[in-house]
Amino acid sequence: MNEKKMRIIMAIAGVVICALGIAFCKCALLGTDPFQCFLAGIDNIIPLSFGTVHIIINVLLLILMLAVGRKYMGVATFVNIFLLGYMVEFFMYGINSMFDEVTLLLQIVYLAIGILVLCLSLALYFTADLGVSAYDFIALLLEEKGVAKFKYCRIATDLICVVAGFFLNAVIGVGTLITAFFMGPLVAYLRSTIAEPLLAKYQD
Repeated sequence: MNEKKMRIIMAIAGVVICALGIAFCKCALLGTDPFQCFLAGIDNIIPLSFGTVHIIINVLLLILMLAVGRKYMGVATFVNIFLLGYMVEFFMYGINSMFDEVTLLLQIVYLAIGILVLCLSLALYFTADLGVSAYDFIALLLEEKGVAKFKYCRIATDLICVVAGFFLNAVIGVGTLITAFFMGPLVAYLRSTIAEPLLAKYQD
């Protein structure tokens, strides 16, 4: 397998795994990641399905991306915008069908799986460099402009989403706070220890 094929696999797998991670976090009912928290707040005022709200907000962010961040656009960007929300709904249906009763222990397990899977997914498709989501590009752009390292830029954008979600009456849970403060550093760690070494094996 050559590097190009590996990048495509990493990009597509990253988006699919991202949907799975979000689904686990949402099913845990202990708070979703900051961007999903913001989307949940929007969903409180727009009576549409999660997948449709996801598309609307991401298309608006795509306009910003077209203006200042075209280099971050790629196949993964459009798969993320138009399919991720509906994949999340599909995975949530499957997860919720596994158990009749969701105990606190199961909620904690769901949340742990969701956060780890979500961070791994971002590490994979960031490294694939075939486009990132319209939200993820913001922290990458800020790092490129020299504002701060990615992990700190990600914490800042995530906190803004949490505050916005709070004022839009979204549920703020322990999962939201964990991902707001630790998702950026964990993604950076998984990129350097898993995603980048994996891609390096297929580079000339």
